[in-house]
Amino acid sequence: MEQMAHDISEILRQQFLLHFFTIFICLDHIWLLRWDRAGLVVSEPFNFAEEPQHLYTFFYRFACMDDVQRGRDPTVVPASEAEVKVMRSIDQFDSAWHKTQYTATMTAGWPIYKVLIPEEDVISTAELSEGRKDRADSELSEGRERGFLVGKPYFMSDSPTGRGTRGYIAYDVAEHRLVFLKEYWRLDAPTYHPEGEVYLRLHSKQVPYIATPVAAGDVLDATGGMHHTRAQDFFPDPPPKLIQYRIILEEIGKPLEEYETSFELMSAMYCCIYAHMKAWTEGEVLHRDISRANLLMYPYRNDDGEIEWLGLIVDWGLCKYKDELGLPQVQNTRSGTWQFISAVLLAHPGVFPHAVWHDLESFIHVLHWLCLRFHKTNYTESDDNRESLLKRVDAVYDHSNKTRNGISVGGQEKLALMQDGTLPFKLVAGSTGQSGPGLYRLLTDLSALCKEHYKWLKPQLPTATPEEEKEEGQGQPQRSRSRLLPPRRNVVSAVGPTISEAPAQPVLENHTKILDVFETMSQGKWIPDKKIEDQFAHSNTTMDQQVKLKRSSEESISLDERPGKRIRSPTGSASVSIAPQLGSISENLKG
Repeated sequence: MEQMAHDISEILRQQFLLHFFTIFICLDHIWLLRWDRAGLVVSEPFNFAEEPQHLYTFFYRFACMDDVQRGRDPTVVPASEAEVKVMRSIDQFDSAWHKTQYTATMTAGWPIYKVLIPEEDVISTAELSEGRKDRADSELSEGRERGFLVGKPYFMSDSPTGRGTRGYIAYDVAEHRLVFLKEYWRLDAPTYHPEGEVYLRLHSKQVPYIATPVAAGDVLDATGGMHHTRAQDFFPDPPPKLIQYRIILEEIGKPLEEYETSFELMSAMYCCIYAHMKAWTEGEVLHRDISRANLLMYPYRNDDGEIEWLGLIVDWGLCKYKDELGLPQVQNTRSGTWQFISAVLLAHPGVFPHAVWHDLESFIHVLHWLCLRFHKTNYTESDDNRESLLKRVDAVYDHSNKTRNGISVGGQEKLALMQDGTLPFKLVAGSTGQSGPGLYRLLTDLSALCKEHYKWLKPQLPTATPEEEKEEGQGQPQRSRSRLLPPRRNVVSAVGPTISEAPAQPVLENHTKILDVFETMSQGKWIPDKKIEDQFAHSNTTMDQQVKLKRSSEESISLDERPGKRIRSPTGSASVSIAPQLGSISENLKG
């Protein structure tokens, strides 16, 4: 069964299929199988020697089907030679990184396809400003289509079920430019919002540092029928169906972990937290899936014509609107990416509804995770420490067990760190021990905030729980604040004096304190911390390579279905096939 699931996932990764059929034979018995993203429908077994007519009937009916009935996606067709030639002729790129990634999409052996998007799904500048689609314009463009050429995926899900997300650096035929095309199967439920709708809402409120949608919509066939799954109809208690969805974004962001300097890391995270704040205060949208995979960097040119990489927060598939957060079904779920979910949501599932401060804590976990991976700490002073590093990573970020009712719990180590206001490591060299703006002070100031916040939180926690090299980096230039960062907010000091008693209000109730820290860090001369080689490469860390799980949001692996198998980390970062994809989750905790 494991081998079959692997083979099926490979087929789905490399072909555009809505569903398809396989036959399983064991000795003289046969099972007929139908696969789609909601699950697998299996026939009753029959003995081929005694009842051969069942197999003959299946093959006869299959032969009478056309390709679409057999599962082919009719909205994707092979590109013409002329289109492929134009696609290969592009020589203008936003950065060297974009050129490398685009070249990788045209790897030999991967055909070029044209994805057809209805014109009515295209989003105009006016619609972005208004925050809604103009249905009158949609009716005028009905029937017309726009082509986007794609080659090898930039990232792709490795699971035969779930959202099956695939992302492409695509060529926009009409505009002769590169864009980012993402397709996945979204949950058909009232409080799950299509990403295009969310982006329209956020852009109408002028939220910065988010992607710009070019087009978005559910995928329809030639007759207007919606592409959706059917396997769920055979479940005893049918869950919502999955609907195929595509969104095209103007920006092509590179993964946050490909930052080059500690200043660049701080700046990118600062932008993303500022965007998160604006999305909440202006758009009344809470992201709920802050992870390293959903924080990207995008190049902008400063006044001197130099490229600067700023943060971009993406993937709003698990978001909720403010007026939905009080609904009972929301209070009985948790969502996000396991390694970065807040400590209390992991340790005490079902006790706390997802709030703003849970997302803010997730930003801090992402920062800690990146430091363990790319900066010199007490766990990376020598090769002998590698095993200690992996054990530390597992204890803080990966560990989980299950309660008697089958709910995954974890986060105890995280919880202790948050309460003590300590880091999961000791930073070595660079800015360590210095009072000026730098990674060390950023980490310690954020830890102080967490400690004060958890003082406020402590009375609310359940009483029972379920089961130094200073010279290094001096050759790097010091960095000053960029004009492209969020506007200054007249910060006087980052963190106030330590309070001995629990504060009356949660320190992370809103974004003010955490943004104060980042704004203070962006001022003055930044003390550099050298980025070292990937400490998770060539290791078997669970966290790093759920790359192959599903792409964010609800690609929906349940917490109870998180894989226990450790997957070897790939090396390097240039190849498109190793794009980081920690899986996001949305779990019902009603029991």
